[in-house]
Amino acid sequence: MDDVQFINDMWKIRRNSLAPVGFDWTDNGINATDVDMIDPGNGAMLADQEMIRPGMYFAFNEARVSDTGQAVNDHGHNYRKFNFTQPTGEVWLVRGSKQQLMYG
Repeated sequence: MDDVQFINDMWKIRRNSLAPVGFDWTDNGINATDVDMIDPGNGAMLADQEMIRPGMYFAFNEARVSDTGQAVNDHGHNYRKFNFTQPTGEVWLVRGSKQQLMYG
């Protein structure tokens, strides 16, 4: 992750590759509860899911996201709207599908 901020009463994550230009915390910020913090050495979920900071690795929790099917080209990038469980709601990210969001 590239940045972490407390926005709208929740910790949000910024990943530059998922919103490379025109980033907005409301439209593109990912709620920290919608991801699992990962050990980059072995890919296992970290025991401490509360500690988040820039530079850490994460994976999306598949049960907390769905693909709305809505897409738009903005700033030369193809954004797709994903719906995360509440309180997050809708987030625009540069990925073509939920499959691509989950597995790259």
